[in-house]
Amino acid sequence: TYLENGTRLINDEQGINTTRTQGHRFGMRLEHEFSDNTSIIFEPQVNFGAGSFNQYSDFQTYTERDGNKSLTNDGYTSNIGDNDNWQTSGFFLFRQRLGKPGRTISANIRYSFSNNEMAGNNYSETNSYENGKNHSSVVDQMYLQRSDAYTVGGRFSYTEPLGKNFFLEASYRYNYRVTDAEKMTYDKDMNGNYASLDTLYSSKYRNTFIDQDARINLVKQEEKYNFQVGFSVQPAYTKSVTTLLRENRDSVLAYSVVNYAPSARFDYRFSDRNFLRINYRGSTNQPSI
Repeated sequence: TYLENGTRLINDEQGINTTRTQGHRFGMRLEHEFSDNTSIIFEPQVNFGAGSFNQYSDFQTYTERDGNKSLTNDGYTSNIGDNDNWQTSGFFLFRQRLGKPGRTISANIRYSFSNNEMAGNNYSETNSYENGKNHSSVVDQMYLQRSDAYTVGGRFSYTEPLGKNFFLEASYRYNYRVTDAEKMTYDKDMNGNYASLDTLYSSKYRNTFIDQDARINLVKQEEKYNFQVGFSVQPAYTKSVTTLLRENRDSVLAYSVVNYAPSARFDYRFSDRNFLRINYRGSTNQPSI
């Protein structure tokens, strides 16, 4: 790094990062037809796993001016930890024909619950050298981190035939998601125990996100091609609560938005192996932290 006064800073850093993970996933699919007009599908799934990580790096910074090179600072950082996680999710679909060919209703429900917990240690040492004076600073922390997420949603749709291979489809979707994240960091006290809460490096966060989608589509289905055009209204609501432990208060941010989006899709099948698909749509997504 070159500075305006002719000084050059030289930084030398090296490190190693080792991560180990393992996981297992179990699932099943249940499909049943009560009659030619009524059927259900249920697909539950369970995931769980564990992991560990070990990160180490050291650095040296030199200052060079007029050909003279001196050590400015050096140090190292070590971060180790373990984590455990699990998730369960599922999908349920109900379909019903209503007598008239092409007239159907369907309803589905999706759910997901997850948990991830991590425990680790963060240690760093930085040594500064300036004007013949040496100064050292040490960070020695233990942290416990947890994140949970809960999602429940459903969709209902109705299809009405309008003529030969023409259909009108109306649907409504609702999703509710809550995310909790917490990180508690503890400094080592005079007795060597990690019992002193460091409010600067600790945080609590909770986010609630609700999105809806009401849409109507016109569908045309033929042997060689099919197309769909439609329009959707997508209200969404977000509320984020951040607990500021150092100030002993909550910071709340909440807002609502309504988006409008047209949609279109065109499929053309040239043969059993070749087809063309053109798709356009809009969607409302949850902002990241």
